[in-house]
Amino acid sequence: MIISQICSVLIYFVTIAIMPETFDVSTMDGVFIWKMTVITCISWFPFHLFKIIKKYIDPTDFEIIMKGVE
Repeated sequence: MIISQICSVLIYFVTIAIMPETFDVSTMDGVFIWKMTVITCISWFPFHLFKIIKKYIDPTDFEIIMKGVE
């Protein structure tokens, strides 16, 4: 997941470098970055929460065995 996020950011910056006339770079300031971060977190959180709940309710066989070993 981290690798895919890094690749997405790299592709985004390469796209801006290749096609600067398509993106209005002058509007990309701290407020813009903050808003994009908040929107990204809001869209990511439900999926992450679902994954945590699923792992708690229905753990894999490996997780069950590892809990028994401790």
